[in-house]
Amino acid sequence: MKKLIYLSLCLLVSITTFAQTQKNEYAKSRKMLQLLMDGKGKELYMMLDTNAQKAVSAEQLNTLWSELTQLYGTCNGEGNWETTTLMEQEIQYIDLKFSSTPLRFLTAFDKDGRANTLRFIPAPVTPTK
Repeated sequence: MKKLIYLSLCLLVSITTFAQTQKNEYAKSRKMLQLLMDGKGKELYMMLDTNAQKAVSAEQLNTLWSELTQLYGTCNGEGNWETTTLMEQEIQYIDLKFSSTPLRFLTAFDKDGRANTLRFIPAPVTPTK
């Protein structure tokens, strides 16, 4: 009986920890998107891991959102944040409705909580009925 109670407590702690981690990653993802939209590349740059920092500069992040809106038009809305797993990596994403093309904003974080992925890709188009 004691083993069952112990296992139940361990499972509860694991579920709670997972939910808290996912909530934190959603919050960081939302913050990253807002920083992009606000042109705050330096602050966003500090949230990236070292490999991501080598791939992009703070200056590039400063102008990324304005470049996206020049290419795809105004962002007219967004979907809900979702999570998927790819190669044992949890990825948070949200679909953004730009005037000409829907885009999906993806983020993922390393074990230290730093972003190792920040990407825009075409969002799947949902068929209209």
